[in-house]
Formats: sequence, C-alpha cells, structure tokens
Amino acid sequence: MRIPAHSGKLTTVIVAMTASVAIAGVEFSISPGPYYIGAPFDLTIKVINESEHEPPTLPEIEGADVGEIFRSTQQTIINFKASRTVVYQFPITPRRAGPLVIPSIQIAIAGESMQTSPKTLTVSKSDSGDLLFVEVHPSRESIYLGESLELTLEIWIKQYLDRRNNFGTATDMQSCIDFRNSSWGLFGELLEDLRRLPVRHGQRTDAGGVEHQYYVYQLRRTVWPEKTDLLDLGNISIIVRYPLRVDRDRTFFFSEARVTRARPVIAAPEMDPVVVKPIPTPGQPPWFNGAVGRYQFAVTAKPTEVRIGDPITLTMSLRGGGQLDLLQPPRLEKVAPLVEQFKIPDEMLAGEVKGNTKRFTQTIRARNDAVEEIPQIPFTYFDTASEAFVTLHSDPIPIHVAVSDRMAVSTMVESDTGSRVSTRLTHRGEGILANYSDIDALLSEEGFATVPQTVAWIASPPVLFLFITLVRRRHTRLKFDVAYASRRTAKTTALRALQRAATAGERPDNLREEAACVLAAVTQFVADRCGSPEMSLTRAEAVQRLRQGGVSQERVRSIDALLDECESLQYAGSGSQRADALSARARHCINELQKERF
Repeated sequence: MRIPAHSGKLTTVIVAMTASVAIAGVEFSISPGPYYIGAPFDLTIKVINESEHEPPTLPEIEGADVGEIFRSTQQTIINFKASRTVVYQFPITPRRAGPLVIPSIQIAIAGESMQTSPKTLTVSKSDSGDLLFVEVHPSRESIYLGESLELTLEIWIKQYLDRRNNFGTATDMQSCIDFRNSSWGLFGELLEDLRRLPVRHGQRTDAGGVEHQYYVYQLRRTVWPEKTDLLDLGNISIIVRYPLRVDRDRTFFFSEARVTRARPVIAAPEMDPVVVKPIPTPGQPPWFNGAVGRYQFAVTAKPTEVRIGDPITLTMSLRGGGQLDLLQPPRLEKVAPLVEQFKIPDEMLAGEVKGNTKRFTQTIRARNDAVEEIPQIPFTYFDTASEAFVTLHSDPIPIHVAVSDRMAVSTMVESDTGSRVSTRLTHRGEGILANYSDIDALLSEEGFATVPQTVAWIASPPVLFLFITLVRRRHTRLKFDVAYASRRTAKTTALRALQRAATAGERPDNLREEAACVLAAVTQFVADRCGSPEMSLTRAEAVQRLRQGGVSQERVRSIDALLDECESLQYAGSGSQRADALSARARHCINELQKERF
C-alpha cells in the first residue's frame, strides 16, 4: 500500500501553446505528511507537454536517502485536446528526526532553466506502541565459523478488526506490511518467491495486564556466518501501514474492503547477541581444509590394474550436513605416502554436490611398478559438538602396476639376425598376390561408397535422442515453471475468455458483463506475458507493463483506448462501442501483442 503523491505545488510554470494541445508547464509536489523516520515519501516532478527537456537530478539530502528515480508517461485527451505528461518520482527515506530540508531542484525546459525553492519538512519518530513488534530468534547463542545457524524472524501485528466491512483476517493484515520499502537484511532473499508468509496467532499482555490478540508472521532462514565476532543481521526495519479506517468499495460485480486511512508504524528487531567463534588452531592437522560439522568419507579408484604412467581416477565422497557448496577437497599434497608413490596434478578441484554428498575426482599416476596400493587418505573436520578435530581415513586400495611396453628403435629397422633381407623385386603373375597392371582399376577400388540408407541409420539415433530430450525438457518446464507455462498459453487463455465475452454480449442487456470479461481477458494476457500469472493488473498497470516492455506506442495507445472503453461500459454503462465489436477489437489487439517481444 502506498500513499499517493498529490500535495500542493511548489512551483508552476505555464507557457501558452496552440489550441490543439493543453497548456505546458512543470509541477513539483511532495507526498502529504506526517513524515516518519524510515517511512519513504515521494517527491514528484511533472513535465507537461514539453518533449525537449533534461531529466531532473536531485541533490544529496542531509539526513535522508534518495532512491532510484521512477519515470512514467501519461497520455490524456480532454475535449479533443491532447496532453502528454512525463512524471519523475524520487523516493525519499528520512533517517533521523527533526527538520528535513529538500534543497532547490533545477530542470531545463526548452533551453530555459527553472528551479524550486527549498522546502523544510518535519520528521518524527514513529512510535509503534503496542501495534507492532519485530523479533529475531536464533537457534543458539554461539557458533563456530563455518557452522550453520537457524534464524526465525517474527513480525507481531496487533489485530485490527472491522466486522462491518469484514476486515481483519491474517491476509488483510499481511497486506498492510510495506514489503517494498521495508529493509529485510539477511531475510531479503526469501521474499523473492514468497507470496504469503506463514502465520500463527499470538497473545501479548500490555502494561495494564490486558491481553491482546496478534498475528505473528514468520520467516525462517539458515545462515552460515562469513566472519567471526557478533552476528550481523544487516539492516532490518519493518514498516506497517496500520489501518485507521476501512471502507468498502462496491461495484456492479464485486465488493472489496479497502484501507482508506493508515498510520505508518516502524519497528526494528530485538535479538540476543550471537557470537561467532573462530576455529581453534591447537591440534589442527596439516591436511585440515576448514570443514566444520560431521561427515562420512570414502575413496574409490578406477582402474586398479595399470601400467606405469597410466591415469588412475580417485573419487572422494564426503557426506554430511555442512555447507557443501564451500567445502574444500581433501589436501592430497599433504599426504606424504601418496606424494612419494604417485604423481598428483597441482590443480584446484571444484567438486559436484548431489543431495547431502559432495564428490571430488582427481587423476593420479604411479611413479614405478613397485607401487602395490593407494595408501590411506585422511580427512579432518572440526566437530562442534565435542569441540575437537576428528580425522577419518579411507581404506587402502590394492592396485597392480606393470612395466610399460617399450619398443627399441633397432627393432623398427632391423630384422631377425637369422634371416637375410632380400633386396630384389620379384614379379608374381599368379594367385591373389599378382601385381596389378591396370593402375586405374587399382585406384577405383580404394574409394569408400556411402548410400543414403547408411547415413540415415547413423544419424537417426542422435537426432531421436535430441528430439526426446527437448520434448521432456519442455514438458518438465511446463509442469513446474508456472510463469513459463502461463506465458506459453497466454494467447489461448485470453482467446477462450474473449469467446465467453462474445457469448455474453449476444444476450440482451449484457453489455456490462461483456466489457468486464474483455477487460479481465486483456489485463490477464498482459500479466501472463510479463511472467506474473497470479497477479491481477489494473488498466494503468497493464499499460505501464506494456510500455516498460518496449511495445510500440501505437499498440499501447490502442490497448489503452480499448480498456478505457471497457471501464466506461462496465462502471458507467455508457460508451460508443457496440457490444459485438468489443471482443473483436480485443482479439485483434491480442493477436498484435503476440507479435511483440515483452
């Protein structure tokens, strides 16, 4: 939920234009107060009917953070007069209480520089009182570096109950959390794919001994601290727009409760300190690689019958519950018996993680034929439960190393000492050893003939394998990737909805129903194509998504005009569009949008 920016103008410049367009100018506005620490508000600059201008820049504001600029364009036609407005929004987040000075802002319009006067706002500290509590509960008070820690973030929101408007469920209160402007620290990554927070009921007793009901929203995460000292949660500041008044929006088709007045409350988490301790150095074996936790260790080798210098592949498997992605391989160069008998490449092994097992492979080569086994390979981890180093040893692997076959140079150029080399050429005219007298016939028999059937038999297995792989991959993605599946079927789904709309429009006095169906079909098509299949878009949001996706301006205007006509028919019951033409127009727009890449 976001408070709209619609406060009074700071500076307005008006220039007379031709009668075919609306007047031009610049408007500066600031979201209405009150202003609180950590609660963002917007500074808005509107450039009206002026294409030649430089985007404004906002100077640094002492005591506040300025977020990324948001730019949008609005096209309106009133009384046959066109108006184009470019809107720039700067989110500003106060970081301290007291006066906040918005400095002068300059903007160049058609070569002329304009600026606002400085504006002073009053920032207060938002006392959450008993409306909001934020807590973080760690699974332990101290851990070792490299050890995992379970953290639970709990957001306690006091229940607001409005029985008349049927408002106050867990979903209603979660909608009051300002996810975009809150700071989540270590828990920020969890919110990307999470649409609904796990929730439970809780009770708290105030200073007067009165018990109040709360919704407790939870986020759980496993972390592996990267440095010693006290655990740093990052910047966590939760903003809740707590309801003060709720009204019900009623339309022809639905009724919805909406918060019309809210108070921002902000809370930072409370947590007992967690100490991250370093791994002790006394008693560390030379081959210790930093592993923390508990592991099982096994080594296999293939082949076990080789010649001197032939490669032997060692597979080292580590199974455990630690952070396997960062787990280092056993340090083979520190194992003296292995280094003495085998050549070991000097390279860093990446390893492969599958489930709770990580495997490393390394190639070694026997130095001589006296090697009879691959010696024990040690692996050491630090056991946090016993606070001691534990060393595991693999079993010795028997191998057989033979001497490599070598051919002396003399055997390549000399024959047996008991035989004599004939230096005379003998002509044979009989049998299969007869000399060829026809050179052309001899050369013609050395060609390799291929036929189409042979090529087809050779090529068919890899082609078939590739086809099956692509089909299975597409089937799997359609099954598990909701956004991809919705994008692929967006047009089909929309056309089916339009067919239902056309059927509704054929019945008398159902123009409003058809308009609502067309509006829903087009906006849902845009949501599906943008990868937001579970999000319902308003007309303005759908048009904005199309513009951000690079859709041509002509098609965006066509879609906007269609949706405007649908809204007019749906809510006002009036419009110039005939019932049987709405679905046809929408079908044409969707077919055209299908050609766009957005």
